Amino acid sequence: MTAASVLHEVVIDEWWLDTEQKLVLSLVAYAGEWRCVLVIWSRAEDGTLNPSVSFSVHVEHLERLATAMKKAHRGAVERDVI
Repeated sequence: MTAASVLHEVVIDEWWLDTEQKLVLSLVAYAGEWRCVLVIWSRAEDGTLNPSVSFSVHVEHLERLATAMKKAHRGAVERDVI
């Protein structure tokens, strides 16, 4: 996504994964449609944050994605990973 093609962004949540990486979850109007965008920003040597990993899905898939994330959480708990 280029800045010119992003019409509107609403940050839903953000948090630091550790001292070097920040996760940002947003709803973004892009190319005429709304998408849910997850970006991990990594701190460069000069202290700036740069996008390192991203994932984008059309908002119509959010309910199914939420269900899948709940399954992943349940699986992690069952395996004593968290």
